[in-house]
Amino acid sequence: MLKRIKLKFGSAATENPLNLSVTPITVFVGPNNSGKSKILKEILHFCREGNFDARGVIIEDAYFENIEKQELIEKLAHLEKEPNEN
Repeated sequence: MLKRIKLKFGSAATENPLNLSVTPITVFVGPNNSGKSKILKEILHFCREGNFDARGVIIEDAYFENIEKQELIEKLAHLEKEPNEN
């Protein structure tokens, strides 16, 4: 489970890189062209490929917490839906 993201930059050019603590619901807010979609694409790439895209411009590093298989099954169980007969 994603726990923390370290960005390559701070909230301003003179600031240190940001370390964001990620919760089950994390909201990215900002003006157009501020990188909201880009950070999601970089997270998706990491989850699919197991590494960061060399062309990535936002994420410096990400930290994950191990989750046991049974715990994962329990967390995802509420997403299961019975098929509709029609």
